[in-house]
Amino acid sequence: MRALIDDAIDLVRLRAKPLAEYRYPSWQLYVVLLLIGLTNSAGADSFTGPLLARIVFFTVFNGLETVLMAAVMRSWLRFGGWRDDASLWPLVVLAGSLQVLEPLTSWLGSDLELALAALLSIYTLLVLIVTVSQATGMPRWRVAVGVLLFLPVGALLLSLMLSLAAELDWVTLPADPSPAATTSADR
Repeated sequence: MRALIDDAIDLVRLRAKPLAEYRYPSWQLYVVLLLIGLTNSAGADSFTGPLLARIVFFTVFNGLETVLMAAVMRSWLRFGGWRDDASLWPLVVLAGSLQVLEPLTSWLGSDLELALAALLSIYTLLVLIVTVSQATGMPRWRVAVGVLLFLPVGALLLSLMLSLAAELDWVTLPADPSPAATTSADR
């Protein structure tokens, strides 16, 4: 676990090793995903389901998100000529581990909280782009385009997970405006 923590700290400092060196027992990566799920569930005020359901929801969502991100990124980098057989998944999990810090922003005022949460999200993306680029030897622009290509996949995953949570009455989604309200507002 010490190597994983040291590597996560190096990634925050924008220092990456060759991709083949990011090998950990699977349980350690699952622990990181569980920690991210715990912290995300702690800040989900609109989630009305039981605590265990909230934790499971966010942990599963983060797990699927990292697997899909690694798959999309791997396909995109292979399209660009990258031929390494090492898995991107451990690196994607570690790069996303900065999300654990997000609940700390809730102690601040609402404007400052939103600003710091946005900065943390941007920095997490920067860490992902820079470290995947360093670890794979691919240009940063190519990795950044890979992140952009993942956005529709991530949005679809979020939509599906939120629909499932709404079906289970774990979250209340905003209702679609009625046709009558829409036509009277358009006048």
